[in-house]
Amino acid sequence: MPDAAPQKIIIETDPGIDDAMAIHQAFADPRLEVIGLTTIFGNVTATRATRNALHLAEMAGHPAAIAGGAPVPLRRAPEPPADFVHGPEGFGSLPAPAPNRATDPRSAARYLCESCAATPGEIIIGAVGPLTNLAAALAHDPSIAGHARRVVVMGGSAARHGNVTDCAEAKLGERICFMHDPSAILAITDPHLFGFETMPISVICDGSEIGRTVTGGEGRRDVSVAMGVDTQAARARFMEVVAAADDHAAARQRNGNAQDIMTGG
Repeated sequence: MPDAAPQKIIIETDPGIDDAMAIHQAFADPRLEVIGLTTIFGNVTATRATRNALHLAEMAGHPAAIAGGAPVPLRRAPEPPADFVHGPEGFGSLPAPAPNRATDPRSAARYLCESCAATPGEIIIGAVGPLTNLAAALAHDPSIAGHARRVVVMGGSAARHGNVTDCAEAKLGERICFMHDPSAILAITDPHLFGFETMPISVICDGSEIGRTVTGGEGRRDVSVAMGVDTQAARARFMEVVAAADDHAAARQRNGNAQDIMTGG
């Protein structure tokens, strides 16, 4: 039997240390074809997120398009970037990168809509940052809901154990590196590592519990929610994939040089 074709994915991202982990993981996994990265505020400002995404793609020699997105939320005041976690530039203590690549001229919302419309039912949107670009895409062209293959989100928690507030997403008062964003990518490539439950969900958008994910609710579609994970197997698979990242980057570089020679570049 021939290997299955790679799954096409656009990653919604706010790089960010854990975003960088997930992006290099996706770049290195032959089961995925990363079409593009769309950037959003969150761990860093939207401007820094776009710059960092360009840098990550450049590091990996990857041709993914980079489209810049929303700088602030739609319904609340923006929170300051999490520089106490990710450093002032997004990559810990590393200095600001200076990528040479250019962004796609389209906004993230338009890029998402047009990319999904060009190949209906093929592109997975992997959203590992705030979801404002998805809201903007739905406003720009509601048909994206039918054109995208599916949306996989790293966001919210179906149980209350937050960091900033009791209703926030995670962390646990320890200085350790969680696999937040890489886990969302693994949920696409290796869903057997997770224990999914099907349930409707909604999100509280006002008041002291703003951002809380609530299970149940009338009129909501069922979605698959990861409620458990084989932690050791997930970590091992992540390490296995990223161990080959440099080899994939070198192969892309060789292929690019060969293409330049063939075209007289």
